[in-house]
Amino acid sequence: MSDNYDYTWIRDVGHGWLRVRKDEYLLTGFKATPYSYQDDKYVYLEEDVDAPTYLKLYQPNPKNIVEEFYNGQSPVRDMDRIEDLRPWPFNKNYSDMTDLVSFLENSGNGVE
Repeated sequence: MSDNYDYTWIRDVGHGWLRVRKDEYLLTGFKATPYSYQDDKYVYLEEDVDAPTYLKLYQPNPKNIVEEFYNGQSPVRDMDRIEDLRPWPFNKNYSDMTDLVSFLENSGNGVE
């Protein structure tokens, strides 16, 4: 992997997470534990296992790590768990393949 990515350690009084761009995370194929989180643009790898393992495997010498500290609870704790992260379009719950095909047909992603 390239070492041009920027990372942020997000910490609160109880724990911390490494913020990684979601596109980078998906390219690696790394499988985080359910203790990591996600939003639309980033994954937040928990500091005990996921973050150090990820860095060791994909970014052993990161150049740009900044830190954000929250005196109270970090907003990361209210995000979706990463266990729900699956590549689009399988990141939604479909009752059967008909629902998936209908979604793809109506999404404007070239499926007709």
